[in-house]
Amino acid sequence: MAGSDMKKNGFTLVEIVIAIAILSIAVFPFMQVLTQNLRVSMTTKQTYIGSHYAKALAEEIKLRHFGTTAFPMPAGAVSFDRRTYDDVDDYNGYDESANGGITDLSGVSFENSYFRMVRVEPVDSSDLRPIIIGTIDVKRVTVECWVVENSANEMITAIEFYVSSGG
Repeated sequence: MAGSDMKKNGFTLVEIVIAIAILSIAVFPFMQVLTQNLRVSMTTKQTYIGSHYAKALAEEIKLRHFGTTAFPMPAGAVSFDRRTYDDVDDYNGYDESANGGITDLSGVSFENSYFRMVRVEPVDSSDLRPIIIGTIDVKRVTVECWVVENSANEMITAIEFYVSSGG
């Protein structure tokens, strides 16, 4: 009966399969949490970058002359060379999506994962009466930044501000 005196040295196949099954069940929720964290991290990064690009264009627009008070506002910028823009109205309809993404001041595209769009709209200053005293012309400027992802565009940030003929 030498066979019955043998000591067990190791694990059986059934024990290994059960251990793998238990580990798989325990690891699955951690993998889901990790995947979700990566998704959130990527969205946060895109929002941060998009906010930077939108703020940069908003600050550029704020440096421009107020322009005319013509209604309706002139439609769309035809040039991507923003060096030729001399007032806020020139930015109305500005859209970098047709030019391949974020562009520098001269219109050269340097970031194709994002693009910006601008709207300039007249505002009835009487709507702002608690804020503004007197009669001045006011324009609302909206700068949107979009991310291009998997052939779909998603707006990730929008900055809205007002410019006035009074400064």
